[in-house]
Amino acid sequence: MPQQTIETRLKNFNIDPSQIKLTDLDVAANQTMLLTSTDPVHHDSIAFLEPKSITDIKRWIGIPDQAFAQGHNVPSVGPVVMHPTIRPSIVGRSGIVIPPLPAFHPDQVATIKNMARDFIYGHSANVSAAQIPALNKWLDLQKIRIPIFIFRDIHVASGAVLNVKGKILFANHITIDKGGLIRLGNQSAIHAAGIKGL
Repeated sequence: MPQQTIETRLKNFNIDPSQIKLTDLDVAANQTMLLTSTDPVHHDSIAFLEPKSITDIKRWIGIPDQAFAQGHNVPSVGPVVMHPTIRPSIVGRSGIVIPPLPAFHPDQVATIKNMARDFIYGHSANVSAAQIPALNKWLDLQKIRIPIFIFRDIHVASGAVLNVKGKILFANHITIDKGGLIRLGNQSAIHAAGIKGL
């Protein structure tokens, strides 16, 4: 299968390639480089993703459904707490669906966050399709902006550390020499056409 161009891959993130200055990133031997969303040195290599749906976030930083075993996906709708006076044990798995509201009760938000985590980092079919409108509405209300660091090729030399303070590192090819390290936080992702260690 032919490799997608970097421009095509950027469009998967809803990024216009003409708005990004593609450069290589080289972390010299035994040096530490810190990438942050306010980094003035690499300002032209930073974009902010604005997800339109929970599916966008899953595609960008989540675990793809193909990574899970087939046939064990049971949609879940509960426990969902609609009001603090309703105990989760009473609600159980009764099929309560949170509607897409202009504002959510804190108990609903707690449930939505759990469902979002299950959708993004688990098999998406484990969350009932009926809950997706509320997830998307809540996401829209959050006005989330996810920083993505975009480079053509990245080289991390021996003993060097690339410390990424953001959710997504994007590159064409990444080469890490022996003893080199790329460090990202939890719930982060690397999107590269190829990664190799030397």
